[in-house]
Amino acid sequence: TRGTTASHLLTKVQPVTPMLNSMEPPDHSALRAQVRGLFLPGRMRKLDGLFRSFVTDRLDELADRDEIDFVSEFAQPLAVFVACTVAGFPLEDGPLLKDLVDRFFHREPGTPTTRIFEEAAEQTRLADALGYDVAWFAEHHFSNYCVCPSPLMMVAHCAATTQTIRLGTAVVVVPLYAPARLLAEIGMADAISGGRLILGIGSGYQPYEFDRFEVNLSQSKSMTEEFMDMYDLAFTQETFNFDGEHYKLPDTHISARPANGKPEVWIAGDNPIIHRMAARRGYVPMVTGRFNGPDYLRSMRETIEASWAAEGLDTSQIPLGIQRFMCVVNTRKEAIDYADNARHQMRHAANLRRREEVMDGAMLVETPTANEPPIEEIVDNLLIGDCETIAEKLVAEINAGKPSHMMFHFQVGSSGHHTALESMEKFQSDIKPMVEKELGPLDQLNE
Repeated sequence: TRGTTASHLLTKVQPVTPMLNSMEPPDHSALRAQVRGLFLPGRMRKLDGLFRSFVTDRLDELADRDEIDFVSEFAQPLAVFVACTVAGFPLEDGPLLKDLVDRFFHREPGTPTTRIFEEAAEQTRLADALGYDVAWFAEHHFSNYCVCPSPLMMVAHCAATTQTIRLGTAVVVVPLYAPARLLAEIGMADAISGGRLILGIGSGYQPYEFDRFEVNLSQSKSMTEEFMDMYDLAFTQETFNFDGEHYKLPDTHISARPANGKPEVWIAGDNPIIHRMAARRGYVPMVTGRFNGPDYLRSMRETIEASWAAEGLDTSQIPLGIQRFMCVVNTRKEAIDYADNARHQMRHAANLRRREEVMDGAMLVETPTANEPPIEEIVDNLLIGDCETIAEKLVAEINAGKPSHMMFHFQVGSSGHHTALESMEKFQSDIKPMVEKELGPLDQLNE
């Protein structure tokens, strides 16, 4: 099977050989033959005493300490000592080996956030010029999974440098905010953008974030629905008060008012509770296709239809936003590199959801998830390839999921900013016409 691979161990452009346990014959067999002799049982027995002495000495050094960092002060030095000893590297090269391993498990640590925000803004300006409908901005906290803590601030920033594109939050994690402040910031962001805000909301899913905001994740969905009750009151009345289970507010006026009444609301999640909330309130549900292809999107559509039916609504009239990774590439290697970055992002999301995240300082350590598909299958499932291949895949996905809106994730992990810009341009110039030839105008998608 294929496991973790590293497309950029040393630099962005220098490819390296994947890990031994992720390779397949004949490459696996050739490399295994080269290293087999290092791990013969007799040789391991001879080295066993050295390893035990290192462990004993290291534990003795740490024994009198009140507190230690087990990973950095014991596990990593032991791993480096074993690797150097087995491979025959000088022990003084241990720090170099550790640095290489650290860089293997990170995606460009130390990338300035100024550069990330500048690139996001440039992509938004290009999307506006190319005629895209919406630019979406995420929210996450406390790790390199996503460095944007406030999508509403990104909306306000990009509103000043764009003309017509709508600006959406994907999503505001509602339970992490004081409701009165969030209402005011929604009103302000919409006013600044001239009424171009789409309010994408979510109840959140990462225990790592909720713990640090001291918010109970188990109450997040009821908190979200209660906030939306406040939202309905805040921008339809001059003043309002609220007395709920989670939130209470005396008679209050939200002075920052939206440009044209309440902004349109979209809601993210793959939970029937969220879908039924969307159905009752007239929100647009948003889902992600993850690693998967058309069959998964079809099943998600059926799940959402079941929630609409449970609310007594017409299942043929469901608006739906589907988020997908997309990258136009020229070679299979480029396709695998982009898929590796998409997998990197999805691994972090899955581990954060399950409280299985592993942190190394400020950086999440990438760890494989259970039952993830091989990298080649991920390439085939996602919108990766030349323009003709992507157009063919996209037609199949639209037919399966019946979305009213497609959300494309052009840049992910350490995939390049300029590659993202090129993909954005090629979608409009080459891919979109091919898709519209099969399906009709995309601005009338599944109306």
